[in-house]
This record gives sequence, C-alpha cells and structure tokens, in this order.
Amino acid sequence: MNGNLHALSVLFPCPTEDLCTGDSMDQENFITLRDSRRLGYALFGSPSLKDVVFYFHGFPGSRLEVGFAHEAALHAGITLIGLDRPGFGLSTDYPSRQILAWPSDVLEAADVLAIQKFSILGISGGTPYALACALKIPDRIRRVAVVSGLGSVEIPGALPQMNFFNRQMLHMAAKVPFAARLLVGRLTKALHKHPQAMIRWLMTVSPPSDKVILKRPDVRRILADNFREGLRGGGAGIAHELALIARPWGFSPKDISLPVLLWHGTADDYVPLCMGQYHSRVIPGCQSHFVEDGGHFMVISLIDEILAKLKASS
Repeated sequence: MNGNLHALSVLFPCPTEDLCTGDSMDQENFITLRDSRRLGYALFGSPSLKDVVFYFHGFPGSRLEVGFAHEAALHAGITLIGLDRPGFGLSTDYPSRQILAWPSDVLEAADVLAIQKFSILGISGGTPYALACALKIPDRIRRVAVVSGLGSVEIPGALPQMNFFNRQMLHMAAKVPFAARLLVGRLTKALHKHPQAMIRWLMTVSPPSDKVILKRPDVRRILADNFREGLRGGGAGIAHELALIARPWGFSPKDISLPVLLWHGTADDYVPLCMGQYHSRVIPGCQSHFVEDGGHFMVISLIDEILAKLKASS
C-alpha cells in the first residue's frame, strides 16, 4: 500500500506462538518522498499519533525491529514509528546519501503523517542518524535517546575494543571498499535466506546478559523477521551504510544543543563502552545511564524505563 495513512495498525508478532487478536496495523507502509524515493515505515503501540517516537533501527535492520516494544508502547500511550533507512526494507536505495541527509527524510515523514513534535530513539547503528537529527532539526524534537549507540571510528581506542568481526568489517569498508561490497553482497544473500544464522552468530559473541535475552523465542522471531526484511533489497544499501559508519560522519556530536538521553552497557563489545562514554562527555547536557553488565540488546529489557523518559508528559 502507499503511504497515505489510512492503515494505522500493525500485525505484530506476539510473544506467544498464537496470533495476536484485537486491533492490528499494516507493517507494509511507505511514504513517497519529494524526490520520488520510497520511505518504508511501520507503526507499533498506540494508534493515536498523539505522542510519537520515531525509532531508528540498528545495522542491519528494518522498521520491524521495534516490534519488541509494541506492548510497552501501547501501555505507555506512545506510538512507535519504525523507519527503514535508504536501501533497507521498503526504502529506496540512495547511493549518494550521507548521514546528514537523513533529517530531511524524517521531516518529510513527520509532515506527511501530520506530526508536529516527536521524539527519537536510536539503537546501535541508528545512533549517528539520531544525533544528526538532534543537530539539524532540534525545533521539531521533544527528546532524543540513544541506546548501545555506535560512535564514530574517530573515537580514540574504539575499534580495538570491538569484537573481531565488527572491527574487521569496518576496517575493510574504510580501506578496501570494493572487497567490502563483495563480502556484504554475499553475506546479505545468505542471511536474507537464513536470518537465524545471524542470531546464532550473535549468541557466540554476546555477553551473558544478552544471551538470556537472545534465547527468548519472541525475541528470536522478531529479530529474524527484522533481519530478513532489512536485507530484502540486496547488499548495495547495506554496503553503502557500512561505508558511511566506517568513516567520519560529517558532523561532531559536540555541536548538538539538544539534551540527549543515553544508555550503554558496560559489557557491550559489539558497540564498546568507550563510544557511549565519549558521547556522554562531549554532548552538552547528555543524561547518561551506564548499565553494569548490560549488553548490546539490553534495550529489550529496559524499554519501559526508556519510553517513560521519552513520553511527552514526562
């Protein structure tokens, strides 16, 4: 369907094996932007659009990732809108895009959906995009939160503290981009067919607190759907985003004037703690929460606390 907003319900994967009952919303929404690109989105939580949080997915990921927070958002009276970045899910690839182009896409989405003020929740690889919005469109934003937030490769000592695979992929994307594109293309095809392989790999590199979360059947199902959907467009958009996060972002978090809420786990080696500590130091007014033994997927356990901080009335 097109993005003209008549379907505000999401067929959400329940935390049980049974199909959800009651109101449901279509996850296959998209907006046609002014330059004719499509921007995919899905809605979770409250259908009211009165208290909106735009959710920026990780890498790789899609608009479906935020399905884990449906019940928490519904209880809080918050509408969560997952957006597909260019080249992911339903969104058209945009080969020349930069991180700082994203705020314009978010503004178009908000305008089409008639949302004047909104908050933003950026997870992992969605963090650069959340911070870009905090910098470029602060007048439209109530609050910004980042969880397990990826930082720039320019942060001293950050790459050596990443797990081996992430470190090598970023190094390859920066130094041997052609080889990185080939590898990403092959991985994308394989993981699109078998997203559970990605989850099994995450289990091998995750700290104990993450393994508890990743063993949950509902989480595994949502992540598998999320990875499969994020990779549906092939490897080009994935490779381009990898190149973007493997080099300087084009702006400094030091220049952000909007206060940012930050959560980071001390046991996260997918996105190392030093990245969260750097953002905590340099972003003026940053409100930081460092979670002892927290891993990369702790947002799933902390979502009630995070949404309470993002709620418009808080």
